[in-house]
Amino acid sequence: MIVQSQFIPAPDLHIIHLKQLRPETQLLEPPFKDAILYPKIERQWYLKKRFAIPMCFLFTLIIAAVVLAAVLATRPQTQSKKQTCNTPYKFANRITTGNMPTSLTVGDFNKDTHLDVIVANQRDNGISVMFNNGNGSFLSESTLTVNGSPYFVLSGDLNNDMKLDFIVSYYDASTITIMLGYGNGSFTLHVPYKIDRYSSAAVLRDMNNDAKLDLVINNPDCRCISVWLGVGDGTFVDERNYFTGLQPISLSPAYFNDDIYLDLAVVNEENNSVTILLGLQDGSFLTYNTYTVQSKPSTIISRDLDKDGKLDLIIVNRGNNTISILLGNGDGSFRTERSFPVGTSPSSVTSNDFNNDTILDLAVTNYGDNTLTVLLGDGFGNFPIEKSIPVGVNSVALVSGDLDGDNLPDLIVANELSNDIAVLPNQCSTVDQ
Repeated sequence: MIVQSQFIPAPDLHIIHLKQLRPETQLLEPPFKDAILYPKIERQWYLKKRFAIPMCFLFTLIIAAVVLAAVLATRPQTQSKKQTCNTPYKFANRITTGNMPTSLTVGDFNKDTHLDVIVANQRDNGISVMFNNGNGSFLSESTLTVNGSPYFVLSGDLNNDMKLDFIVSYYDASTITIMLGYGNGSFTLHVPYKIDRYSSAAVLRDMNNDAKLDLVINNPDCRCISVWLGVGDGTFVDERNYFTGLQPISLSPAYFNDDIYLDLAVVNEENNSVTILLGLQDGSFLTYNTYTVQSKPSTIISRDLDKDGKLDLIIVNRGNNTISILLGNGDGSFRTERSFPVGTSPSSVTSNDFNNDTILDLAVTNYGDNTLTVLLGDGFGNFPIEKSIPVGVNSVALVSGDLDGDNLPDLIVANELSNDIAVLPNQCSTVDQ
C-alpha cells in the first residue's frame, strides 16, 4: 500500500487516498506461524447445476405427458375383454374307411412332415393307411391285407432305422404281426408272434432303458400282462408275465414314483380296480398297490392334470358313464378317486391342451350315444366345462394330433358301425363368439 494523496479539509478530518501495489518480490511465504489452513471447498456437481437439472427434469416430464396423451387419444374408447376358447371342436369331417374300424394310430409314415393315420378294419381283414395332405384331409389311401380280423394297431420305430413301423393284434387269433416301414408309406410283413392268449390292448415303450422299444400287452384270460423285450431289429424276446387283477383290459406306462424306471398302471374290468406295478432296473415289475374305481373300467391313460409334476390317472368307466381321476402323490401312490359324468358307454379317452390355455383337457368317445365329450381342465384336476359333439355310430377309438399344421391338437375318432373316421379340426385359432 502506498499513500497516493492526503487532504485535510478541517482540523479534525483527514482524508487519505491509498493504492495497493503487487510487490515485485515475495515478502512472506506460507505457512505462517501458528496459522490454520483450510482446504478449498469444492461444491458437488448437482449444486453447480441446481437450476439446469430441475429444468431438464421438467422438460422430460412434459415430453412424456405429450406422448402418453397422444397414445391414449388414438386408442379405442372400449377395450374388448380377452376371450378364451371354450369350444375347441364344433364339427366333424367324416371319412370312409374299411368295414368296422376298431383302432387307429397316427404318425408320419411317408416322411413328408404330415401326420398320417392307420386304421384297423376288423371285418375286412385289412389295414387302411391314410396319407395326410397337410391340411387335415386325406387324399390317398393304401390297404394292407392281414391274416385275421385286426383288433388294434400301434406304431413306433421298432428297428431303429428312423422309419415308423406298426404292430397289429387280432380279434380271432392269438398272434401279433410286426409290419416294418420303408419310410415312404409302404410296409413289409416282418414276423408274426404267437402270444397264446387273446389280447385287447398293448403299448410300445422302452421298459428297461436300453434305447429299444419293448412291447407290453394285456392277457385277460390269464389275469396278467406280458412284457416282451425289444431286440432293436423288429423282434422281441424274453416274454415275462405279471399278474394283475380280474380281466386286465387296458394299461398305461409312466413314471409314477419319480425314479428312472417305467411303471405300469393296469385297469381290471371284472373287479373294478387299478393295479400299480413299479418298474425295476432290469425291466421287471413289482406289484405295489391296487385301487378301486367305478363300474366296468375299460381304458386308462396317465397325465399330469394338476400341474404339480406328478402323474395322475384317468380311467374310463363304461359301466356307469363316468371317468375316474386319481391324482398322483409322486411315490407310486394315488389319492382318493373322483369321478366326472360323460356320455353313454364311454369307450376311449385322450388328453391334450385342446383350448390352448396351457392346461390339459380330456376328450372321451361315447359308444352308446355316438358322441364325443370334451372336458376342459382348470389345472387342479377338475373339469368345469363340458361339451359334446356328434361324431359317428359306435365310436370306439380316439387319438389326437396336429393334422393341419396350426400347432393345435385335432381329434380323430374311429366309428365302428358307420365304417368311417371322424376328423375334428381344432377351432381355437378363431375366437369364440
